[in-house]
Amino acid sequence: MQGHTILLGGIGGDSHSVGLTILRQSLSAHGYQVRYLGTQNTLSDFFQMAGMANLVMISSMDGHARYYLREFPTYKREFQTNGTLWYLGGNLGANNGCERDYLDMGFNRVFLNFIELETVLNMLGQDLNGTEAVANYPALWEQSLPATRSV
Repeated sequence: MQGHTILLGGIGGDSHSVGLTILRQSLSAHGYQVRYLGTQNTLSDFFQMAGMANLVMISSMDGHARYYLREFPTYKREFQTNGTLWYLGGNLGANNGCERDYLDMGFNRVFLNFIELETVLNMLGQDLNGTEAVANYPALWEQSLPATRSV
């Protein structure tokens, strides 16, 4: 059986990619199907593809997460994401609120600062345990990518 599908990428003007690359490789090595958007995505990019993933992981390393995610509750109400889980992590910035603020927006897990990769993998295992993996349709995925992207 194929693993759960994870949509992974950075949001906004943030162009930090090293951590995303390490996370992508580790997730793949642990059997997850990773759909990688790279950096500098819009919130709309994530929501347009969230229905094809079990979990969406959004990274923001430049301290502007609150600004980039200001429309998250609206998108969460408008888009049908079929029970998709949402993780947010990176360097969210001291002035960007606390974990509770992002959980109240609709995120399932929030990592305000650095967290060990093993801890994230353990949480993923717990959160996805007992859920059916989303069907993997590579051609549909390719058609759904934003026009400026190709993975």
